[in-house]
Amino acid sequence: RSIDASKPVKKAVEVYYWENNQFPDHDSDIHLSSLGLIKSDHVKNISLMLAGEIVITYDTSDISWASNRSMPSNDLTGKTLILVPQFIDNTIVWDECTKGSAPKRSRDYKCSKHL
Repeated sequence: RSIDASKPVKKAVEVYYWENNQFPDHDSDIHLSSLGLIKSDHVKNISLMLAGEIVITYDTSDISWASNRSMPSNDLTGKTLILVPQFIDNTIVWDECTKGSAPKRSRDYKCSKHL
């Protein structure tokens, strides 16, 4: 899962927050290039945006997608999932449901609102 690939980045954002009382705004704030990122199939890039938001960009171009007009393609090439950190009740919570261009069906089950 792409979320697993982002674990070192999430940890670095959380540490930065606790040390600076704010979320980082740049890759260099958390030394992203030096983090031991977990390899994950079909993750093209992981980067950091303002307020600690982690952007995961996909590349699924190596998968042959069957053409079925009744179902949307699952090709995620160029699509993004944005993990948004929020400080709630003295803890950092990650929202993966509201931002990015990846369809809801390609996100965590909780994003479909079927809890």
